[in-house]
Amino acid sequence: RELLTTTEAAARAGVHPRTLLRWLKEGVLPGSLTAGGHWRLSPSALDAFLAAHRRAGGQPVRAAPPVQNVLIVDDEPAHAQALARLVELLAPGCQVHHAQDALRGSLLLGVLLPDVAFVDLGLPQLGGTDLIRCVREVASLSPVRFVVVSGYVSSERIEEIEQLGVGRDHVLAKPVTPQQIARVLAELLPAIVNDASRPGEAG
Repeated sequence: RELLTTTEAAARAGVHPRTLLRWLKEGVLPGSLTAGGHWRLSPSALDAFLAAHRRAGGQPVRAAPPVQNVLIVDDEPAHAQALARLVELLAPGCQVHHAQDALRGSLLLGVLLPDVAFVDLGLPQLGGTDLIRCVREVASLSPVRFVVVSGYVSSERIEEIEQLGVGRDHVLAKPVTPQQIARVLAELLPAIVNDASRPGEAG
């Protein structure tokens, strides 16, 4: 039989795709990575894993909440570092990763399946809009939520980005403010955002 994607395997197991990805990364569920950085696993291996857990506890499979991953795709090191520090301050329970271009960003998106990805539109070679468009065509990456950051945000660009499933509230103009990042993280990562460290809203 054909190998399962993480989305297909998660549906078969009745768990969230990020839970299944955690099992794969921890090595408790056997799987393999493709050349493009995507996990694949056999149906028989998944069924054996689920059966073993159910025999052991007699309960549906449960796993600890997966680590929240945030990816920053930005070719400006200073901006990326400042944004990373801000995200780590506001959401101390997450892990922040950085890619300097769309190619590295696409690879990390496939490997990490991040909860949130901050993408700069002005990336070299392949732009941020094209990166998001490519990712939207991959079913296993559908859970990723994007926040667009750009030095120039026109109404035409916003409309184009909205067509890719990125809300208008998630399109930020550089330089971004701590209040903007706090608002976005509070919406997208409410379980781990540290309210005490959230900067106060202006006005």
